[in-house]
Amino acid sequence: MRNILIIFVALVISGCAGKITQQQQEEMNKTVPTCSSSRQCDAGWSAARAWVSNNCGMKISTYSSDYIETYNSPPDSPNLYCSVEKNRLPNGSTVINITVNCSNIFVCRPDKYSAVINFNKSVSDYISQFEPIKIGVYLGMSDINGNVVGDTRDSYGMVAKNVSLHSRANAAGILDGDIIIKINNYRVRNQSEVTSALESISVGDDVKIEVIRGKTPITLNMKA
Repeated sequence: MRNILIIFVALVISGCAGKITQQQQEEMNKTVPTCSSSRQCDAGWSAARAWVSNNCGMKISTYSSDYIETYNSPPDSPNLYCSVEKNRLPNGSTVINITVNCSNIFVCRPDKYSAVINFNKSVSDYISQFEPIKIGVYLGMSDINGNVVGDTRDSYGMVAKNVSLHSRANAAGILDGDIIIKINNYRVRNQSEVTSALESISVGDDVKIEVIRGKTPITLNMKA
């Protein structure tokens, strides 16, 4: 009887409906869908709702502009129940996080890791269809002196780093260390504002970019 009890406890502990390993958790965190404008985030949220409807085992019970939740699964059911949240980060970007679970202590179908990875990829792939033109430079929030900051409230503009050769940014004369403060009529202090500005531009457009270079304001012309 004692041996049977030990075996049963071992099965319960080893089951735990697919316990997530540290490596899996890191992969899940690394692939969380991120959007940087209203257009992208609306697309991502639409994709999130579609994924939940098609892949979670329970129907949606709550839906709002930043939260989706299904009904819980019945006792011992391996069917997934899910919740999704949309959260804005200090840098102006937004992440879309899903949490999945089931009522069965041994197994969820699909397993929780696979479900989250599939959600992350599906939503991220859909968001990528709404990316604006690329200008070929890494931009990070900075103060007026070009020091990198982590919060939109401390940001004066977007400092340019690693300008790519033969890129739009390079052709316009943007240099590493330039602080971009305006793209056409859009004031830019974070990635969300940059994305919104670039979304308004079509290939072939003439674009004015205002930068601070060594304390001096400069207006550059870029061909989109």
